[in-house]
Amino acid sequence: MLTRSPPYTAVFTHHFTCVYCISKILSYTKFPFIIPKK
Repeated sequence: MLTRSPPYTAVFTHHFTCVYCISKILSYTKFPFIIPKK
């Protein structure tokens, strides 16, 4: 059972990469909004 990776790990890894991408995009979009406010 340990050698065979369950489908949950694939979904969890995909979800983690999605969250990482979203957070990266949010951080990139935050910078242009912070600059004009100053």
